[in-house]
Amino acid sequence: MSTGRRPAKRARDQVSEAPEITRSPDYWLEDGSIVLQVESTQFRIAKTTLAKHSAVFQTMLSLPLPGDEPLIEGCPVVVLSGDSAVDWKHLLDVMHPKRSAFLPEHASADQLRAVLQLSKKYEMSELRQSAVEVLRSDCPATFDAYDKSPDGTGRGRSLRDIVAIARATGVYSALPVAFYLFSMSFTLEAR
Repeated sequence: MSTGRRPAKRARDQVSEAPEITRSPDYWLEDGSIVLQVESTQFRIAKTTLAKHSAVFQTMLSLPLPGDEPLIEGCPVVVLSGDSAVDWKHLLDVMHPKRSAFLPEHASADQLRAVLQLSKKYEMSELRQSAVEVLRSDCPATFDAYDKSPDGTGRGRSLRDIVAIARATGVYSALPVAFYLFSMSFTLEAR
């Protein structure tokens, strides 16, 4: 005999698997005093390095820690939601030049974009200015500066990458020359 009611559904056995947390092999410094967790990667670096480069971290690190703050090996943990671990690796390469072979003028498009985005977000004015200069050396802000540049543009970065980086990071001064050169490349290819 049917009661017209559906049988109760069985609860699903859902095991929410959190990604395994890994320590960055490049930036897990024994003398580090803060742990940055980005996605499932942890970076242990010096607070002073962060504070030196970033107004945001300088302010954050000047505040007292809450009593229930989680610690890893005695270091406070800061979870940076919305950032990419790969982008932070690129940024830390710039912040620790002796630890890596990162040279801004030879940066890949991904490295340059990462440094520009994160340096803006975390108010790292000197790092941002250096990265902006690299982008502007790829694609100067004026046609006069472009005419005077001996190398041309890009240093291995495509005009498409330069335009994408400039738009994504708010370095709009690089766009007029980049768009002009980009449009000229289609004109020359069409002939």
